[in-house]
Amino acid sequence: MNVLWVTSGYPWPGNPYGGIFFQTQAQALARLGVRVSVSVAVSWIPRLVGYVSPRHALLRSAPHHQQEGGVAIHRLPYFAHRFQTRMGWPHRSIAAQILKNLPRSE
Repeated sequence: MNVLWVTSGYPWPGNPYGGIFFQTQAQALARLGVRVSVSVAVSWIPRLVGYVSPRHALLRSAPHHQQEGGVAIHRLPYFAHRFQTRMGWPHRSIAAQILKNLPRSE
């Protein structure tokens, strides 16, 4: 069985506690033999902002792809702006990226 988990957070060395609830459940599924892929929506941060703000530099350093405890983690960037939740940009962007990368059956 394959499971795709779309979430707003998942731990990484720079933020070991963000999304730990999702990590616990995804790794439990992986231990049961389920193939788990996690897609995490992350704000796209321009390089210059990372130089000015240490907080944004840390967020920018999160790995885009990672394998941990039998779980494949993919952090997919989206363009964030102040009206993002009204317009659904994170969800639309992540859905488009996931659909683009799905394996095609012939």
